[in-house]
Amino acid sequence: QSPVAPAPEAMAGKSAQDGVATAGQAPSLVRYIQIPGLMIFPRLAAFGIAMALLNGNERFESMANNISSEDFDAAEPRPGSPQLAAAIFSFVATWLNFFPMVYKNQIMNAFKFAVPGSSNLPSNMQIFKIDDPNPEARHPHVILEEDGVIGKYNRANRSLFHFNEHVAPFVLNVVMASQTFPVETLYIVIIYMVGRILHQVLYAVGGFGPHALGFGVAYVSNCTLEMMNLLTFVAFREGW
Repeated sequence: QSPVAPAPEAMAGKSAQDGVATAGQAPSLVRYIQIPGLMIFPRLAAFGIAMALLNGNERFESMANNISSEDFDAAEPRPGSPQLAAAIFSFVATWLNFFPMVYKNQIMNAFKFAVPGSSNLPSNMQIFKIDDPNPEARHPHVILEEDGVIGKYNRANRSLFHFNEHVAPFVLNVVMASQTFPVETLYIVIIYMVGRILHQVLYAVGGFGPHALGFGVAYVSNCTLEMMNLLTFVAFREGW
């Protein structure tokens, strides 16, 4: 049975409407802790990777020490500010993408009552309702088809939307990091693209879950560029 329009008998006692009503309760504290964890721990790993790339990089050390020792007019922008701006933008973009998860898990868990056996409900970016002038009418909410070729098509496109959500900070990080780490940035871009391809293929073929591997590769790659930009800002002011 397609989750787009569950059969009435399949929803007896537990409807999508009932589920959404349940989902309206306040999110638990765990949901609020989950987001900082997803934002902080990958960046700690990325910080270690960035430090490994920077330490022993004679070109970067020479550049950073020369710039940090120069005198700059108070009205003159100091080098490193664009890199810091890129890191801040990237961090905020991550928050904006993760914050809906506070409510997402509530909704998806509730919908599992209405669509038993579904494992791809989190692929839905929006949940729609049928517009009916009759206030007493009860209709199932409208979600994406997840079965067969149509389901694969929907998830492949969901991965494309996911890429669009994350590509702006990535491009900005690439532009800024490549100014000081051109070769290292090239390698990270290649790894990032491998992660994005894995994300789309695994999402389309394997459904929700296996795609996390590709997301992890791409996410840590972007965080590494972000940390490289942050460390560049610090090094250009304090030396290395």
